Amino acid sequence: MISLSTLRVFSENSDKFLSCDNLTYQWMKNVSFFDGLKQGLKKVKDGLTKPNMGFAIFGSKENYFLGEDIEGTIALEPHEYVEIQQAMVRLSCIENVKKTRQIKKSKRSYDYYRKAYVTTEEIVPEEYWDTAKLHDECLIYNLRFNIGAGENRQTPFKINIPITGRPTYNSIDSRVNWILSVEVKSKGRRSLHQSYTVQVANIPPQTSPATQAPIFIQKETIREIEVIYCSHCGTKNNARSTFCTHCGAPLH
Repeated sequence: MISLSTLRVFSENSDKFLSCDNLTYQWMKNVSFFDGLKQGLKKVKDGLTKPNMGFAIFGSKENYFLGEDIEGTIALEPHEYVEIQQAMVRLSCIENVKKTRQIKKSKRSYDYYRKAYVTTEEIVPEEYWDTAKLHDECLIYNLRFNIGAGENRQTPFKINIPITGRPTYNSIDSRVNWILSVEVKSKGRRSLHQSYTVQVANIPPQTSPATQAPIFIQKETIREIEVIYCSHCGTKNNARSTFCTHCGAPLH
């Protein structure tokens, strides 16, 4: 009877003989290699995939003044197990101005005198939008919590609008916009992003009671007066008068 330790298997790729023990070792080695490869591909796939999670930003109001604080809440409601690491709240002020520049433009036309196509260059004006970042502030909240499917977690945040900033402005050739964006990072997954535009206005002028102009209230009393005309000179007189104010003749 032949035991497994003495059984030898012929390898087609070489002239060597392999024992069953060596063959089992190589098979297990290949299995562990493919398992590691499978786990690595899964990590790459998870890193390119966003977590299946509801993500929303709630603000206290829509319109703000310069110098105010933007207060809001980050709401998370995942549909799978997620390890939340941190949240980044960024407030940016972007200015876009329409400008004009001169560019060279090639024009190809047919020259009938030369009987060939000729390329000419001309300088033409071109409009473009010049972008500048007037303000950029980022706050990082290290959350470090795990959240399961069906759970709901809300995280408050607060970020200040600088009083020296510029208000929101929109015209044909110029725009100033404030953008609030939130990024939530989780372990081994792609980040979630959300942003929206915030309306920012100048601080309204405030006047003290001492500097306010005084308010005058004028009362006018209107009453009806009965009149009578003098029979001698025709002058208008008060009906309660006895003599005419012009000629002195008796009125009654």
